[in-house]
Amino acid sequence: MKTPFSSLAAVRDFSENIRADYKRNDVLSNNAGIGPGSRKAQRELSKYGHELRFAVPSNHSFQVTDRVIHG
Repeated sequence: MKTPFSSLAAVRDFSENIRADYKRNDVLSNNAGIGPGSRKAQRELSKYGHELRFAVPSNHSFQVTDRVIHG
């Protein structure tokens, strides 16, 4: 399943769909990330104001894991 991890709403929906579709989850693989970009790359923020290079691999991956495991 794919989801745009730059959106917290999409992360919430994705997590709810996983919990609704599966009674049991033995494996959860979070492979989300945004490359480092060039040295001249502009800093990018999500629509929630989080810096994308932090939010996607760290914060939003944690949100998915927490919501899938604990609801």
